[in-house]
Amino acid sequence: MKNIAAYARVSTKKEEQESSIIYQSAHFQALIEKDKNAVFVSIYADKKSGKNTRQRPQFNEMLKAARRGEIDYIYTKSISRFARNLVETLKIVRELREIGVGVYFDNENIDTLDSTSDFMLSIYSIVAEGELENMSENVKIMARKRFASGSVELSKIFGYDLKNKKLTPNPAEAAVVREVFERYADGDGHDKIARIMNNRGVFRQQGKWTATNVKLILRNEKYTGDAILQKTYTENLKKRKNNGEIPQYYVENNHEAIVSRELYEKVQALREQKLLKPSHGEFRDAPEVHPGQASAPDMHVLLS
Repeated sequence: MKNIAAYARVSTKKEEQESSIIYQSAHFQALIEKDKNAVFVSIYADKKSGKNTRQRPQFNEMLKAARRGEIDYIYTKSISRFARNLVETLKIVRELREIGVGVYFDNENIDTLDSTSDFMLSIYSIVAEGELENMSENVKIMARKRFASGSVELSKIFGYDLKNKKLTPNPAEAAVVREVFERYADGDGHDKIARIMNNRGVFRQQGKWTATNVKLILRNEKYTGDAILQKTYTENLKKRKNNGEIPQYYVENNHEAIVSRELYEKVQALREQKLLKPSHGEFRDAPEVHPGQASAPDMHVLLS
């Protein structure tokens, strides 16, 4: 008798895709139960799409069970649902094969205990990776079109609550943000401000303050009610800082401000003074993009 488990994973982070897990689970349960020599042991299902297997807890639990000898075969829908790239797929498949555990890919009809499976996996994986790249490129094109039209979807940051995809000042946190700007404008440094906040017991959701936290707040244009879009971009599945490689968009008056433009500009001027330190007789350039200023390469200012 073979102990068979199934692995299901959604391909996006949208909640409505959870129904895909239900469908995949029911499909494999019915398929396994048709085999008289098989015993269905469990279905492992990850509800979020991780960029690699380390971000999928159920996947890792399944591998642990296989290593303990509790699973003989793993059924899954497709190669793209199992792992993100050919190298990762082959590594895991070969590791499982060494301990006598097979993986069956339903869409491709591939059994990894078959001697020809590595060749077939390579062909299908290359095709799957090409499809993922095309999907990724389409998503980026649509995102840039939204940016160009001034459509902004921001994430939660300290000082704001995220309500209906819009940033709304959180009264208690907003007061702290204003104090951080005011203290820096009055001459307090990053370390001193962080120390003051920690001594007062004013903590962020992530914990205690550090000088880096203070720096990130002071240089964030969102506290003026504006938003720079496309600060980063993805290339070869890696997130990179946008230094002018692709267009950026500056949306003015996107949401309610916490600090005035005057205070923000004063703080940026002080920051630049401290950044422009002599080095071998020269000054180090530290360009900044301020509210209403389109000095960065391909920076487009949009009015909201």
